[in-house]
Amino acid sequence: IVVFALGAAVTGRRLVRLERELGRPGGTSQHFEAPMTALRVSYYARLGLLLGATFAMVVKPEAAGCVTAVGFGLALGLVASWAANRSARTGVERAIGAHLNG
Repeated sequence: IVVFALGAAVTGRRLVRLERELGRPGGTSQHFEAPMTALRVSYYARLGLLLGATFAMVVKPEAAGCVTAVGFGLALGLVASWAANRSARTGVERAIGAHLNG
């Protein structure tokens, strides 16, 4: 439930904002920084939550172990999103920025 709520709350709003920016002429790549950062954090956080939940379902620890596994998965996802955001301007994002900046 948390994974779906996070996806709907963060990802849905950011995708709408990103689509709006893509359609606007004269936009800059800086307009993409915030939505893309939020999308990466949302993606990696959800991935970490699912990884922790999968681990808990396979290993079947006690309640405290389940909470710890999911919490560790979330922390791992947030660290991965931090690393991804540090090297953000690559690939598609760079191409979008070059297209918008002329």
